[in-house]
Amino acid sequence: MAQAQANPVLASLLTNTSTMAIYQEWAYAVGYALSIDDQQQDTLFTKIQTALQSDYTHTTSWYRQMALAFMYGYSLPDYGNTYNTTGLSQSTITAAQVVKYCAVVANGDGTLTMKIAGVDGSGNLTPITGGQQSAFVTYIDRIKDAGVKLYILNQNGDLLNYTMDIYYDPLVLDNTGTPLLGGSPVIPAAIESFLSNINTVQFNGELDTSDLITTLKAVGGIKSIFITDIEVQAYNASSFSPLPERYQPISGYFTINTPTYNYIPAP
Repeated sequence: MAQAQANPVLASLLTNTSTMAIYQEWAYAVGYALSIDDQQQDTLFTKIQTALQSDYTHTTSWYRQMALAFMYGYSLPDYGNTYNTTGLSQSTITAAQVVKYCAVVANGDGTLTMKIAGVDGSGNLTPITGGQQSAFVTYIDRIKDAGVKLYILNQNGDLLNYTMDIYYDPLVLDNTGTPLLGGSPVIPAAIESFLSNINTVQFNGELDTSDLITTLKAVGGIKSIFITDIEVQAYNASSFSPLPERYQPISGYFTINTPTYNYIPAP
């Protein structure tokens, strides 16, 4: 800068207050470039941090990634834990990866529980088959750390029964909760979307009934809604029991069993 001020040509440019002055343009360009670089550095840091959490061995995230990478019907190389997929199409690889969802939970006694699920032809979560599970157990035994005790949970979703009183706007919905302008009942669709987020996006996510009510009350045409009864039955329970306000599915996901909707026109 001192050399520029000593130059008779450049010195006058330094005091030019026009927004189009060359030093103004230079300052903007440099500042903009530094800003972009800073954003890229932040993005790179986040990607590296995520990769380390997923790939670093001995962590629950690493076990989850390895479970999702399992390929039914394919062998691992000797002394390796990564499949050789040379020559395989992405569709073939995806079809062989029968474990579509997984959550790994660290138990208080130093053991791990691995909750898994596949999908059926309609895209619904379901246990993988017995043959697939047998191969998966062998795969996990081969790639897991020596001495680690890991329990694999491959079960049907926790069943939900519920009864709801739904006060609706009769100018918008009919007595089945279907829009007067056409479509399908709005409440069942909203509940399925809500549970889908817990089942798939989160998998092993927690069901908070207050969040469910808030979501349903925001549906168009709904004035108010009350859950008069809601109960759950996990795979290892002999009967249904009242659902607490916050509940994490034992199997990792939920399945609607018996829904009951009472539609009441709001005044």
